[in-house]
Amino acid sequence: MRLVYVAGPYRSKLGPWGVAQNIERARVVARELWAMGFAVMCPHSNTAMMDGTDTDHLFLEGDLVMLERCDVLVAVDGWQNSAGTLVEIEHAKEHGIPVLFWPEDREAIDTIAAEPPACKREWRTITVKEAAAILGKHAAERRRAMAVRTEDGDWQPTELFKDAA
Repeated sequence: MRLVYVAGPYRSKLGPWGVAQNIERARVVARELWAMGFAVMCPHSNTAMMDGTDTDHLFLEGDLVMLERCDVLVAVDGWQNSAGTLVEIEHAKEHGIPVLFWPEDREAIDTIAAEPPACKREWRTITVKEAAAILGKHAAERRRAMAVRTEDGDWQPTELFKDAA
């Protein structure tokens, strides 16, 4: 199953009523995409009406993290006038994520829904002993990066981590 990110305007010059309309427009498209066989990430639903004085940049940062895990971005009507959506579209392009537009690209979206997803990661089974060795190696590397052993055998934080100690 492919993961789709729904992008579109959230804010509105019409205030809360306009925001509610934008959220519903994105949800309608999200429902259609679910019905087509996609798993759907709809940030409009994720942060609906959680407005605050200084949350927009946090929500957009989080949305971009979620977008990076998606297979395709689908932009809903009004995307052209949304600064946030334009950032999301550019971010998708920079990360090789296809950008399609609803409803203009409906045929292409149908085609993608019918294709089996490409595997992004190669998985293999490892033993508990192998896992412990890998985790131990990473833990040791992290300790070395965070601290150095002094002549008397004590650990001293590196310059980078002195404030954290």
